[in-house]
Amino acid sequence: MIDGQEVTAAMKLQDLYYGNITPCEHSVKSESEYAKRTRDLLEGFRDCAELIIDVMFGRSDNLK
Repeated sequence: MIDGQEVTAAMKLQDLYYGNITPCEHSVKSESEYAKRTRDLLEGFRDCAELIIDVMFGRSDNLK
């Protein structure tokens, strides 16, 4: 049998999956581990997005 906590957790995952929860809209302490990891992931995302754009449109001095 599934208890109330499991149902609530499943509903939160479902809401996150369908875009009903946006983690970046919540306030977090700027020096928390969560905030640090988020900044790191965002930087890695930007690097990858820049690489994709460079390859697709040839806008880089590094490409032949």
